Amino acid sequence: MCQTRAAPSASVAANAKWGPFSLRIEDGCGVPVDAPTSTVSIGVVIGTGVLSGSMTRPVVSGIATFDDISYDLAEHITLSFVCTGIEVPPLGAEVRVVDFRAVGVAAGEAHSCAVMATGELWCWGSNSDGQVGDGTLIDGGSAVRIGTGTDWVSVVSGAFHTCGLRAAGELWCWGMNEWGELGDGSSIQADAPRRIGTAADWTAIAAGAAHTCGLRGTGELWCWGFAEYGQLGVGRAVGYLPPRRVGAFNDWITIAAGGDHTCGITSAGDLWCWGNNSLGGVGDGTANDVYVPTQVAAGTRWTGVAAGQFHTCAVAASGELWCWGCDWEGQLGTGSGNTTLPTKLAPPDNWTAVTAGTRHTCGLRGAAGLWCWGGNSSGQLGNGTWTRKNTPIQVDGDVEWKAVAAGAYHTCGLLGTGELRCWGANDRGQVGNGSAGNLSEPKAIAEHMGWMGAGAGGSNTCGIAGQGQLWCWGDNTSGQLGDGTTTPRGVPAQVGTAADWTSISPGVLHSCGLKGEGELWCWGQAGLPTAGGSRPLRVGLAADWHAVSSGGWHTCGLKGAGELWCWGRNDNGQVGDGTATNPGNVTRIGAATDWTAVAAGSAHTCGLKGPGELWCWGNNGWGQLGDDTTGQRLVPTRVGSASDWVDVTLGWSHTCGLRGSGDLWCWGYNSGGQVGDGTMVNRRHPVRIGAESQWTAFAVGQDNSCGLKGEGELWCWGGNHYGEVGDGTTVGKDVPTRVGADSNWRAIVAGWNHACALKGADELWCWGDNRRGQLGDGTAWQEAPQQVVPAP
Repeated sequence: MCQTRAAPSASVAANAKWGPFSLRIEDGCGVPVDAPTSTVSIGVVIGTGVLSGSMTRPVVSGIATFDDISYDLAEHITLSFVCTGIEVPPLGAEVRVVDFRAVGVAAGEAHSCAVMATGELWCWGSNSDGQVGDGTLIDGGSAVRIGTGTDWVSVVSGAFHTCGLRAAGELWCWGMNEWGELGDGSSIQADAPRRIGTAADWTAIAAGAAHTCGLRGTGELWCWGFAEYGQLGVGRAVGYLPPRRVGAFNDWITIAAGGDHTCGITSAGDLWCWGNNSLGGVGDGTANDVYVPTQVAAGTRWTGVAAGQFHTCAVAASGELWCWGCDWEGQLGTGSGNTTLPTKLAPPDNWTAVTAGTRHTCGLRGAAGLWCWGGNSSGQLGNGTWTRKNTPIQVDGDVEWKAVAAGAYHTCGLLGTGELRCWGANDRGQVGNGSAGNLSEPKAIAEHMGWMGAGAGGSNTCGIAGQGQLWCWGDNTSGQLGDGTTTPRGVPAQVGTAADWTSISPGVLHSCGLKGEGELWCWGQAGLPTAGGSRPLRVGLAADWHAVSSGGWHTCGLKGAGELWCWGRNDNGQVGDGTATNPGNVTRIGAATDWTAVAAGSAHTCGLKGPGELWCWGNNGWGQLGDDTTGQRLVPTRVGSASDWVDVTLGWSHTCGLRGSGDLWCWGYNSGGQVGDGTMVNRRHPVRIGAESQWTAFAVGQDNSCGLKGEGELWCWGGNHYGEVGDGTTVGKDVPTRVGADSNWRAIVAGWNHACALKGADELWCWGDNRRGQLGDGTAWQEAPQQVVPAP
């Protein structure tokens, strides 16, 4: 049968549109139904039945696409769905609504963010300081969802930081914090949203290069961050970590932050600016920095303002657009060069909004659409050329635009339908469509965002798609794929319908993952604190898990403030509770609260704690604990005296760890050269691999190892019976061997005899043993990386 999930409905304004949308027909495992001759019909009811109708569209590769719906009533619209001509698969069929309309967009130095109609927040692009907010420092060429919240209402992007407002009036910020621009009272960067203070009456926010300002419900203006040029408006200062109130006005209604200057508009329509004025960006007729708000063009009523790096533009109530400051590349749009006073752009005077980048400007002209001008070396004007323009030019003809945001050298805008488009510089993925290279014309941000994470088990693999969906494939004899069956899958199959998975760790016969804000879920028939099952089961009620690692037949995780918990098989002491007896339940290991990482192997475990100490326990028959013995350890035992370990990963019977200097060390069983030291001699203590200090990530399997180094090179070594080294041969390697010539690999995982890695923006590649379908490409084993195509 055909079921509806989250059938959309919304309150709507008169003479508006419900934008184009798609429906996906899938079976109970999430696989698209291939029914090219079938159709899907939608029933449309507006208001209380005063207007209704329907549309029917064919299903092509599981997708039915519908046009926009126009209406002239300020009522409520509800859609319903009916499938016809579909042969129902054994597990049933269902319809899922794909709704990726945006309601707000922001562009920073080289990253972008958007708030969706669903209240979700998505970001992409440069992430060197955590400004994307996905918990990593990895650049992303495709949009990733930030957290699981559905109450985001607005977002702004500074040069290297981001802030957003939530429905309750809370302020959250993340990214660079060197000058206190996050406003949390520290200078510590954040790679995920961090709530700022306890106030719940924030109404608007603006982010500059390294400072931030916001409006409170009372109409007060508060600023914080870098202050050398007076951009905080509180007088001469170096910087303020917590927010500080600006002046005594309580009727601010609009705020804009540029590179190092700020402007705001009061309820009377007065425009005030302050900060860096070396090129006239404040607009007071001088080139002197201004440390407190100074009125600009008194007597004119202003409705909107935008601050670029060294220039400013503002919209008057009359629809006139005025600009001032630096005009090095024509960003003022007047064609007259630098000016320290507002200069009016040529008619027509029908401007409604304006945004300013580093050296370009864009504005909306009501029904006349989007116009841009200024520097265009990266295509940021969106007119299909790379030539700068001294006066406004129209972008995409008479397309209906409702919002636009200019970054340093890229631009993003929203169409009236809610479609999100970006263009311009794309060297850090800031355009967000998963492609490489700058774009000189607007490009839509796709709904399906590719792969954002992966995990490899014994003979199975799982990946998290860009929307937070979980897909698994390979061996499923114990239900470890989580799809409700024990049927092996040669290609990815979706696990349930949840779209809030954040990490995944497949084991040999079980898998565990984290979802939501910190829930732990496990499935399969081993290593579970419960009886297990072929579908994910939540482990307890705690929602503060932040790491999990599935080993051969046991599991460990971190929760709370750094507590270590383990459970499952314990015949070698791998649980670490001081016994060799299976605990039966999730068991806390010791009383320490400074654990920062944990990794579970076949029958041994290692973790990082304190300032960078490495501790291991469990089976030690081949020296895999690294304590220079082969004796079993029932409790965590420190490895050496080094305190600069930053990562550790375990294979079947060998271990590798990364130190802060970028050195890679391995030890344990070495019959296949998996230690990588040029021998096949077991090592009972860590040995350094090569002389390089450029290693950034690594993964170890049964008798193979892989690592990333430099800017993204992939290197593998060890046993190679099934091509798990990935060099196109089946000849073992006892030292690291480079895989291909690409230098854009960014993450690596390894199973028993296969490995997978993320490359570029969102590509997933796998190689090695494929007898259970663990490579996800439906073929036999692969001796070189093969791409796993994301689900449609």
